[in-house]
Amino acid sequence: MTDGPVTVSKLSEHISRLASDYRVVIIGERHRYVESTNLVYELADALTANGECITVALEIASDQAEVLDSAVSGLLPVSTVQIHPIIDSPHFRELIENIHGLVDSGRCLSAAAVDAPAGADIRRDQWISERIADLATNQRVLALLGNLHAMKWTRWTHGNDDPHAAEILEQRDIRVLSIMQDWLGDCDSRIGQYINIESPAAIATVKNIISIAAVHNPPDFSLIADGVVNWRCANA
Repeated sequence: MTDGPVTVSKLSEHISRLASDYRVVIIGERHRYVESTNLVYELADALTANGECITVALEIASDQAEVLDSAVSGLLPVSTVQIHPIIDSPHFRELIENIHGLVDSGRCLSAAAVDAPAGADIRRDQWISERIADLATNQRVLALLGNLHAMKWTRWTHGNDDPHAAEILEQRDIRVLSIMQDWLGDCDSRIGQYINIESPAAIATVKNIISIAAVHNPPDFSLIADGVVNWRCANA
């Protein structure tokens, strides 16, 4: 847990230390928030600073893989990458630009489009997990996905067994550091706090996140995630 809300840079330092024992790090998000993409950029910077190679997995359809590769390598403008409108934002495209900047500076870094393309004949979470699992055989994966994809335990009230991506990965014995995020208050400038899942504040955050889905509360919230980041107004 960080000592109160801190800057994105300080937050990334803390999370990068937590990530050392995990092959996959999933940062859950509510889409179109700049703090989320800034955090992933800072984490990519921190994790590759010592020469480690990582892949940043993004919620972009896999049929855009070659276009994304070209954008990250600087051969095509980022505007050529097709991104779903729910996820697309200037901040998200800036993240791709910033990944290109790290690659251009010599970092051992790549980006991967891991979402299911239109017409895929398997569930999105199954597709996402299989793509991430393939990437994780070679190097650490840092994934930016919607909060629900980051859940490591899901029991639906309707009884179907439809696990999310993080749970499927752990079922394959791939250790996942799962961090969910929530935004508190309406403001232009925020600072974030990482909170371990054992904290009542973290449990309250996860309850709020999963309340939008028809899922049961777990017997132990550490089954769902390892921690949360709460973003608070900087002047609060």
